[in-house]
Amino acid sequence: DHPEIWAKASPVEHLSKNSPPILIVHGTEDPTVNIGLSEEFVEILKAKGVPFEYVKIEGAKHSFGLRPPQQDLTSVVRRFLAENLK
Repeated sequence: DHPEIWAKASPVEHLSKNSPPILIVHGTEDPTVNIGLSEEFVEILKAKGVPFEYVKIEGAKHSFGLRPPQQDLTSVVRRFLAENLK
């Protein structure tokens, strides 16, 4: 009944070009969270000028660690942190 309250509660509404970089990792076979939500989030980040990196893990489901069978994410995370924690 009060969309303005939901908007204030949404982290997306508080993003700006001054927001810290965001790493998004999503499995393409995620049955819990539709990958379209990550793709929509990417478009919002682009529009707001927020730096980000988006990694799709082909065939991965919802929950995985740094080394899912489809792709080792260790180097991705290390590089992202090295580039953005200065």
